[in-house]
Amino acid sequence: QFEDGGAFSEGLAPVVAMSELGYIDKAGLYVIPAQFRSGGPFSEGLAHVLVDGGYGYIDASGAFVIPPRFSRAQPFREGLAAVRSQGAWGYIDPEGAWVIPPRYDDVGVFLGGQAIVVRDHVQYVIDREGNERPVKRFDEIGPYAEGLAAARQGALWGFVDERGEVVIFPASGTGAWEAALVNTLSAGDRVLMAETGQFAVLWLGIAEKFKLNV
Repeated sequence: QFEDGGAFSEGLAPVVAMSELGYIDKAGLYVIPAQFRSGGPFSEGLAHVLVDGGYGYIDASGAFVIPPRFSRAQPFREGLAAVRSQGAWGYIDPEGAWVIPPRYDDVGVFLGGQAIVVRDHVQYVIDREGNERPVKRFDEIGPYAEGLAAARQGALWGFVDERGEVVIFPASGTGAWEAALVNTLSAGDRVLMAETGQFAVLWLGIAEKFKLNV
């Protein structure tokens, strides 16, 4: 019946039929007829949809609450939605007014009153007023929740605090070995290690790397 579809949110799910998107209820009946070029899930009472004029936001009746005028759009989270206008991202409120003017190259959703943004290759944590705090550059960083955000460096993931400092660092199993050594010993301390087996070789290498006297 449908060419594509998304998950239910707030009682409605986006579906595509004949290359147009609409929204159905859990009985499979159209609540908002298929008429949009693209769209996202409902969040906080609104959904972003694409028409010829750009992205705007509709309510559950299908009426535009925020007229279509954006080149890109994301769902509302915590009363703010990220939208792209004139080549930059910013955040609007449910009335469509700018809360944080468009000035970012990339953005994330708000979670816990904070969002991750990028401008000129620098990552920032911002609050709802747009106050910025630079964080260390990672290949990828997720939204903050309870003071921590998942961050990726290369193929490995860890967690950073609100200052961008790594608190659970990205590493394989040997990362725990490094943590054990650097948190219990200092350069020059004497340690005794077995010399049999590959694990012993790895332990030895890590110890020497941190200038322990093995």
